[in-house]
Amino acid sequence: YRVESTYSDRRHPDSVKFSQKLEDDLKRRDFTINAMAVSLSGEAIKDIVDLYGGISDLKAKILRTVGKPQDRFNEDALRMMRAVRIAVQLGFDVDADTFKAIQSQKSLIDD
Repeated sequence: YRVESTYSDRRHPDSVKFSQKLEDDLKRRDFTINAMAVSLSGEAIKDIVDLYGGISDLKAKILRTVGKPQDRFNEDALRMMRAVRIAVQLGFDVDADTFKAIQSQKSLIDD
């Protein structure tokens, strides 16, 4: 599991550390649909860890950030382009707060 520091260049973390907690890794993810994990028992799913509502967002086809969208996009501006690509390719709706953050932070793409 990873924990990341600040993103000075708005693309890559300045440093990466490792953690013993799955929660640390999941909370750094960009979108709720990417912030899930499974534990396996043999080849069968034993448990699904979904701390941010990714399953319901996946079912509803809604793209939402983990935490504040402004924070996620300020960390890594490429996430805004990923949001648009996922929405277009998979037919997802972008959550209203996430969409507003993309509009207000679009200049970060230049970074």
